[in-house]
Amino acid sequence: MTRPCRRNPRLLVAALMASALMAPPCHADADAASAAATAPVEALHGALQTAMQEGPRLGCEGRRQLLRPVIAEAFDLPFVARQVVRRDWERFSASERSAFERALADFTVASYAANFSAAHGEQFRTLEALPMPRKQMKLRTELQRPGQDSISFDYVLHLSDPQWRIINVVAAGVSDLAIRSAQYRSVLQARGITGLIAWIEQQTQAQLTECAAR
Repeated sequence: MTRPCRRNPRLLVAALMASALMAPPCHADADAASAAATAPVEALHGALQTAMQEGPRLGCEGRRQLLRPVIAEAFDLPFVARQVVRRDWERFSASERSAFERALADFTVASYAANFSAAHGEQFRTLEALPMPRKQMKLRTELQRPGQDSISFDYVLHLSDPQWRIINVVAAGVSDLAIRSAQYRSVLQARGITGLIAWIEQQTQAQLTECAAR
């Protein structure tokens, strides 16, 4: 008669620990990452919704004040600044880098304040979060407009410890990072960093003129 096998408790515990280490990542981890990546986008959408609903009362300057801290928190603008000029970044002095980052931030705020200035029943809707390589996440969203087609906004975020931040916005299939990179590098090659900063400041003034008229 075959005797039942008696398992060594220590070996059993060791086997259980090993199997736990080899187990695939828990879905809860992916859900937590998706929720964390969604938070800055929804904060941005909430501020844009307020800017539209309160646009006439706030005026251009009020919308800028509302959006500036939210944009600074939601976007990794220093990272974007480095990406749009690529290897040329290493040639800039510390003061040039700071001036370039500041010009980029001012333009971003002015652009949002100008383009999200009045409400006509629009609503932002988050669709899904998709993990990407290199600690990145894509968040698919859309701006629903009554009686019109929705506009898609896909956000690419990366994990900038300890939080997720936006590094690119793809609106209706058009990549903001790609457009800026092509424009800025062209101006940089023609005018240098000082000329690029001046050019961005001119674009910001044009956005502010449009913003004030809304």
